[in-house]
Amino acid sequence: MGTAKYTRCPLNRGAKGLGLHPQTPTRTVCHEPLTGAETLRIQAPAKHIWTSVLGLFVLCLSFAGAARSPLQVGSWAYQLQNYDQRTLESLGVDLLVVDADELKESGISPAVLKKANKYVVSYLSIGEAEDYRSYWDSSWAVKAPAWLGPENMRWQGNYKVKYWHGQWQRQMHRAIRRLAKAGYDGAYFDLLDAWEYWDRKGVVDAKERMIEFVLSLTRAARRVNPDFLIIAQNAPELASNTAYLTAIDAQAIEDLWFDGDILNSPVDVSWTLNQLEPVIEAQKPVLSVDYVTRFHTVADYCRRGRSHGLVPFTAPRALDAIPTTTHRQCPKRGVRIAGQ
Repeated sequence: MGTAKYTRCPLNRGAKGLGLHPQTPTRTVCHEPLTGAETLRIQAPAKHIWTSVLGLFVLCLSFAGAARSPLQVGSWAYQLQNYDQRTLESLGVDLLVVDADELKESGISPAVLKKANKYVVSYLSIGEAEDYRSYWDSSWAVKAPAWLGPENMRWQGNYKVKYWHGQWQRQMHRAIRRLAKAGYDGAYFDLLDAWEYWDRKGVVDAKERMIEFVLSLTRAARRVNPDFLIIAQNAPELASNTAYLTAIDAQAIEDLWFDGDILNSPVDVSWTLNQLEPVIEAQKPVLSVDYVTRFHTVADYCRRGRSHGLVPFTAPRALDAIPTTTHRQCPKRGVRIAGQ
């Protein structure tokens, strides 16, 4: 597999439209619009809905009372490709997010990075399949498995998945167990907002199914390592579910205040902050990343993040480097740098 290039583009914002996700070489990442024919809502059988609700209830009980020490994060960094070991070792952040596949290809082990960084976690897309991952079977291009959905119109080689399907879940269970056994401190889940796509396609319990999926992955990982961290990127509305909120250790959010260097709508910002309230009230870290570049925008973003109790970080949209100059990064909590 070649070095992946992570490019991004803004999503349509609104009551539910929030979040961007990294993907593969030169692919612009956006949710694709539905055609008129795709807006038809299909009612799922009542029996299946009750089965889903019962399963979620059982998983909720399994997390009840499972008290965990709150994760303490005052600084973090997020890079998914183009690694330099010395740079990663010199960061000294509380939490570092990497891509396990890319790190392995670079010949770097998580154990080495953990000597300088408190926690090292790996990115894991659970809401879409990517044809550059080790689990991908080239024969699927000829005959797709039952769980594989359509290719995303916005970037070639990325596919919607019926994430509630047993075969896909087994793929992801194997992936997360490998991360836990490889010494990673946790997983950084992406594409959680895939539930919105299936909701629009008529899967009326798509949100509940995503919550079930996250809980089942959490249980699988913590059977290997009871202290394994789960960090959820975007889809903050899922945190209104008590079991889900109990399971995750932190919430990450992209482009909260800025789309590039352009300030987002106050309505969108307010909606997202409201969705984050349960996480903040539970005293769990909210890791914010905005892809700002200008000096004054970086300073503004960092102030906004800190004032709301978030842990802000800036990065290039390609997620191929970590800012190393003071005018391109947010200071660690309790540290003030010029202009910020």
